[in-house]
Amino acid sequence: MKIAVPSQLTVLALGLTASALSLCTSLSIPSANDTERAATVNTTSYEIANVAREFLVGSTYYPLNPGPAMAIPSLYYSTLLSQVAVITELENPNVTTIATTLASLGPYDTLESFKAGYDALESAGLIDTPQAFDNSDENFGAMRLGIRGYQLSLVGPGE
Repeated sequence: MKIAVPSQLTVLALGLTASALSLCTSLSIPSANDTERAATVNTTSYEIANVAREFLVGSTYYPLNPGPAMAIPSLYYSTLLSQVAVITELENPNVTTIATTLASLGPYDTLESFKAGYDALESAGLIDTPQAFDNSDENFGAMRLGIRGYQLSLVGPGE
């Protein structure tokens, strides 16, 4: 059984196919006559090498999967390094002392154990203790009405 196809639809389909092939050709590997692009690709290939990569966290390097790295850093990489330098300046110099103090007081499985850890760090002058431990409704109310509480007053009908 033959199906009649309008000639306009056929022309449109052929036109779309031709334009798609043209687009694919422009995005594919260029011909050998394109010497400028070939020179750029060749130069860039010498700047990229597979290396064992590592990621610095604190003072410890953690291995990553080996992969390509450019010998000449990109603008993104240079910007990333400058941002890491700024963040590194914000690190607490007492990190190891804090970790040792917290490890000696552990395990932390109750509100009181967390409070004892914070109090030990505050008394050592390492950090400021949080002013609220409101992990439940009871603690929320107790902290607002307790020693470290906030000034509360009853709201009148006209207020």
